[in-house]
Amino acid sequence: MGSFDSDQRRRLSVGDLRYLAASTADIVMMAALLFTCPITRMRVQHWLDDDEDASEDDYERVTCQACAGVHFVNRKGKVLGGDDE
Repeated sequence: MGSFDSDQRRRLSVGDLRYLAASTADIVMMAALLFTCPITRMRVQHWLDDDEDASEDDYERVTCQACAGVHFVNRKGKVLGGDDE
């Protein structure tokens, strides 16, 4: 449901309004993370939830978009077992 002109706004049903309210309430802040895949050496972007309580030294399981493998990456972009350790 994108932008609406004035006629469309008047025709919104109660169900449409509930959908709009629910979809905006589900918006979650995300943080971009860049890491280097240890298999392909490609730079990979991944999105993490913006958890203020998460430590930068804790590693999270990430499915790599470059090799489809699983890596453990911290919020600084270090890969567990990667070259930068």
